[in-house]
Amino acid sequence: MAYVPLQAVEFAHSPLITFIVGLVAVVALLVWLDLPAFIGLSMAAFTVAVVNTVFVADFSAADAGSRVATAFGENMAGIGIPILMAAVIGKSMLESGAAQRIIRGFQNVLGESNSDISLLGSSSFLAVPVFFDSIFYLMAPLTGQLEVHIAYLVMVIGAGANIFSWYNDSGFWLVKKIGGLTQGETIQTWPVLTTIISVSGLLTSLLLSTIFPFA
Repeated sequence: MAYVPLQAVEFAHSPLITFIVGLVAVVALLVWLDLPAFIGLSMAAFTVAVVNTVFVADFSAADAGSRVATAFGENMAGIGIPILMAAVIGKSMLESGAAQRIIRGFQNVLGESNSDISLLGSSSFLAVPVFFDSIFYLMAPLTGQLEVHIAYLVMVIGAGANIFSWYNDSGFWLVKKIGGLTQGETIQTWPVLTTIISVSGLLTSLLLSTIFPFA
């Protein structure tokens, strides 16, 4: 009986298997082994590339390394550098105390009774120059000082940080890259969508905190 390579066999579910293997690799490397994100995601990318050598015709082991390296270089130039610069700005604002002054300023103007609104305003203001994920690190020290349930604080901070998401958000660049859009087309669509999500999140948190005012 002649040997037939697996690559030559039509296997309709190979994308699903590749996805599952990649997902398991990411969870194992980042959550279980607690590797740094850069190392874990790079290893996961190579794992997916190796799996593709089994299911994708004319895709060899040598192609796996070259494709991953090429994709890394292209995405680093188009997406990684803006995200890195936004992270640097956020770290600078945190270390210098500028972020805390902005947050305290909103609290002084709106008062402790409107802590949810002050968190929304300050996180929205900081989201302009700071990377989205960094907002949670900037706002975290204040969550224990307010008499509001932590779940609602997280919802409000997330809503504020997501409003009018633009160049400093990785999602902006991913949508541009995957959707094949220009920067102008992305700025006309993505910030509008994130603003709708942000306002919806704020209204939802206000409604839930009124119905279920957890202590």
